[in-house]
Amino acid sequence: PSIIHTKSNLFAPYLHAHFLLKSEKMLEEAAQKATENPRFLRHVQLAQMGIDYVILLNEAKLKQQATAQGISWPDKHQRRYDRFKYIAEHIAHLSAISEGDEDISAFLEAVKEPAIAPESNCPHPGIPQEKCIDFHEVGFTLAGAYITYDPKASDHRTARLPGDTLDDNGEGGGAGVWGIQIPYDDLLPQNDDHWYLYAAVRATPNPQYNFTADPNPVLFRSGISEDEPIEYHKKDFEDDAYHIVRLSPYPQYQDNSSYIWFAPTDIEDITAPSPLKALYVDRIFAVRTDE
Repeated sequence: PSIIHTKSNLFAPYLHAHFLLKSEKMLEEAAQKATENPRFLRHVQLAQMGIDYVILLNEAKLKQQATAQGISWPDKHQRRYDRFKYIAEHIAHLSAISEGDEDISAFLEAVKEPAIAPESNCPHPGIPQEKCIDFHEVGFTLAGAYITYDPKASDHRTARLPGDTLDDNGEGGGAGVWGIQIPYDDLLPQNDDHWYLYAAVRATPNPQYNFTADPNPVLFRSGISEDEPIEYHKKDFEDDAYHIVRLSPYPQYQDNSSYIWFAPTDIEDITAPSPLKALYVDRIFAVRTDE
């Protein structure tokens, strides 16, 4: 399939508001000058698609960044959306955004409306903002999961992982299955600070599962690299709301190889319904500790 390959994290330092706005303006001018040369115009449009992709996904953060730097952020969401959609469908002929996507419809639905800026970048009231890192779904590594619109999420977007996700061998659950990963390289700064890690998650039980026979099954798991995973049960997620969960009992530090992962529960019989309909991961919090 034709997909977008992102070699850089969308939070990469060089993908800042000033750079993206300047690139957008230059490419718009180039597109105007290339209107009579279809081959040149196609090259420009493909470059525009990449810039629009980054802005559409990360617009709320970029707008905050621009405001803090005294840069005027133009209200061009609809124009960017329409341009991306046209180029993706008619010029690039994208069949998916990333590996595992069925098509681009979920992505287009997710970015159709502008994201909103979350009220806080800390998981609990009273924690100083400067001690927190707030890492959103646009930076997640996804396999079998995808970004979708969710009015319950802090920025109205979230990473959704279906409960019937299988591993590469077509088996349900197990250590080889993951749907969402967040590498420490992307999350934590390159220093010796230690951090407690949290996530804002919600999980919807599958109504087709036999909860009478098994009233409180494990819905999903999370872990730090190869450490023993944490299991999350149905009783803790029956309100269909986001919950803040701690991802490790111990402070973590940047070691260039660790990562956070989320996966559905093990499924012994893949012909039977999973207890999890879908897992939603809104964002990851890292809170610096002085311990």
